[in-house]
Amino acid sequence: MERYTRHRRSPLEQDLIARAKALLMERDGLTEEQAHRTLQKRSMDQGLTLVQTARRTSPRAEAELRHIPACRRISILQTGRPPRPEKE
Repeated sequence: MERYTRHRRSPLEQDLIARAKALLMERDGLTEEQAHRTLQKRSMDQGLTLVQTARRTSPRAEAELRHIPACRRISILQTGRPPRPEKE
């Protein structure tokens, strides 16, 4: 019986997926889990891999993430969720 090994993603692929998730989290107010599930569902619906879907989202992600202050971008990528809005 043949054994299947799980494909490990390269650091570049992991970063691409993280950026696509960060865009969804920031733009749509999703948690990291919700953003990941959204990417998974799009992948399944379109018959693509998760990396391919993230790559399609990436040009938009790059453009939109540039407008997010660096401290928020880092927070999203490190914690998996957007920072809480500051109270007035």
